[in-house]
Amino acid sequence: MKIIAKKADPSAPAGGYVSLSYGNCNYIAAEAGINLPIVPDLLAIRVAGTMRLQDGWTKTIVTDGGSIGVGAVPTCTVVDTNDKNFKSVRGSLVAKASEALTITLAADYTKNNANGILTRNNLGDVFSGNVFDPTNRGFSFSPEGRDFRVGRSHLIPFSNLSQWGASGTVEWNLGPATAKLILAHREVDVKVRSDVDGSDAFLLDASYTMDMKQDSAELQLTGDAIDDRLHWLVGGFWFDEKGSESTDSFAFYGLDYRVSASDAFNKSKSVFSHLVFDISDRLSATIGGRYTWDGKKIENNSRLNTFCPFLAPQEGLVVRSATDCTLTRDAKTSFESWTLGLDYKVAPDVLLYAKSGRASRSGGQQARGYGLDPTALNPFTGEIGFDSSAPFSPETLTDVEVGLKCLLFDRKLKFNIDYYHSWVKDQQQATIVPLTLSPGLTTTFVANLPGTTKVQGVEVESTLRLGSLTLDASGSYTDVTVSDPAVFVPVLSPKWKASFTATYDIPVSYGTYALSATYGYTSEQFANATTAFSALTRLAPREVVNARAALNLKNGLSIALWGKNIFDEEYYNSNAGFAPLGLNINPSFEGAPREYGLTLTANF
Repeated sequence: MKIIAKKADPSAPAGGYVSLSYGNCNYIAAEAGINLPIVPDLLAIRVAGTMRLQDGWTKTIVTDGGSIGVGAVPTCTVVDTNDKNFKSVRGSLVAKASEALTITLAADYTKNNANGILTRNNLGDVFSGNVFDPTNRGFSFSPEGRDFRVGRSHLIPFSNLSQWGASGTVEWNLGPATAKLILAHREVDVKVRSDVDGSDAFLLDASYTMDMKQDSAELQLTGDAIDDRLHWLVGGFWFDEKGSESTDSFAFYGLDYRVSASDAFNKSKSVFSHLVFDISDRLSATIGGRYTWDGKKIENNSRLNTFCPFLAPQEGLVVRSATDCTLTRDAKTSFESWTLGLDYKVAPDVLLYAKSGRASRSGGQQARGYGLDPTALNPFTGEIGFDSSAPFSPETLTDVEVGLKCLLFDRKLKFNIDYYHSWVKDQQQATIVPLTLSPGLTTTFVANLPGTTKVQGVEVESTLRLGSLTLDASGSYTDVTVSDPAVFVPVLSPKWKASFTATYDIPVSYGTYALSATYGYTSEQFANATTAFSALTRLAPREVVNARAALNLKNGLSIALWGKNIFDEEYYNSNAGFAPLGLNINPSFEGAPREYGLTLTANF
């Protein structure tokens, strides 16, 4: 899916829209946009903004955290979590300097300051016993915690995001070809505080900060040749990123303090080409390729209880004192991507296609690594000795796909179906790995899974128009075979997904009533790659129903009553089982409950 922001249009008249919504949990949303031609057909600006506010649909009861062998006690503080406090504005200016030259400037700013999401240990929100005594510890649910959307925490969580970006695009028609230059800059700042264990006790918490700056440039040349039968594109891309992130973690009633801090320096450049050749009126061929050079450098300044965690000697390690050290890792990689395809029009509204391609996900460095741990178990090889700062390699996916797209019965039926088979080598997977450098220490490690992961599946999409009734259906079957099923399970890969929508339009003299309902189904899936935690991190199948009733007036006004998850299905979006000091913890994150509201929209 590709999302393209709407930009100013000098050839369009002045106009815009305003949309206001109100829903349960005091949901308030406002969105507006306006296009203003300053010089008709030559210069225009467009400005749009969005605001979404909502009280949290989960509750977090804050406790005093307890102490070793002493249970936590709730305070008087209850925090609305899973709330909304989102504001965004964006604008663009388009200038047509001549028939051949168009200049576009765009900028956006987003701010989201919220209380974060409820972290709920689905094994229980109350911890009892002694964390250091394996025979005397466990979790249970408080009376409030038996409510799916209520949990406990020993801290007040928050989640703050601010980002802004600017871009400039110059498009110049040179006659035989069109040149496009795109320059962009973006800055992001994130601050998050959360109770990682999702219980009332002071077991694990984290404060996360990240700031990042990105610059990019892309040059494209496009054109047609051979009597307009060949459509070609060539170009180059350059990317530079600098950023830092830090995770401050306190564990086991503050007895253990950890800082995962790093500065990252990433560079990438690539060249690419894409060709489409019309062999005949019915048959066309596609060939494309891209070659990428990446450089990833990280300077890690982590701490364990204020001391340097890295064991000397290690490559890239500089120790200035017992509390001041830096581990630097630097890696360069390069990889190719390509695509080949054939499209054949059996009839004007029937298309058969076949394609194959290869794509790669860039490798990288471990932002939360602690270097070499000589006594830790490597969970991927079973050997003793684990380098949690080892870089991960690019992931490569090669696939083949065949499909059919058609419009039938006087275009009343749209039907698309495809079959694909993919081979994933060096699959990247983030997982939590226990270390021995400090009691209970774990790290989030991005690994390249051994062997080849095979994925095959079928996707179906259809739309049937029967007068005022429109029926939409889509579904997919996915079969994932990992390299070693005894050790790994597919992550977030449901075998079945389906969606059905029925829309009924009732025309009247002043507009149209539109009634619609959507049913969605997702089968079970797992949130962790290792089979050791598959029982904890299994996400159960879920069924969600949404509905909407709207009146669209001919004068551009509309009013809509909507509901999401109207049967209030309880489900988890994700979870992350792990076991510091052998203590099973399964922090889980709820899906949204029943939501409903009213939206008014005016177009002018």
